[in-house]
Amino acid sequence: MSRLALVVVLLLATGCALLGRDAARALADADARAAEGDYPAALAAYDAYLAKYPEASDAARARATRAVLRDLVAARAELGSLRERLTARDAEATRQASELARMRQELAVRQAEVARIRQDLEDLKRTDLQMERRRR
Repeated sequence: MSRLALVVVLLLATGCALLGRDAARALADADARAAEGDYPAALAAYDAYLAKYPEASDAARARATRAVLRDLVAARAELGSLRERLTARDAEATRQASELARMRQELAVRQAEVARIRQDLEDLKRTDLQMERRRR
């Protein structure tokens, strides 16, 4: 019976060691993906690691790293959204500046026309006064 117990203990120890290596490989894979900047794949790898090895010695670190990566992915998405909004606002500002320049140019043309009409009116008044003086 002692040999059987020894075999069982050896099998369990070997199995735990193999299990420990598998967990270490899975965590190393998740870490490598994160280091490469493939955050969606890293998140999936951390999720798989934590699903399979929730009580592993590095599970707390994996959870913390996963949380940081989730925040990073969310922040990048928000940054992308803000950049899109800024680009749209820049385009609108450019359109409005162009419209303003066109309106200023049109205003200058109208002001010149008003000045010409005023001058014509003054000329007509002068002519009218001259004709009135001649009649008297």
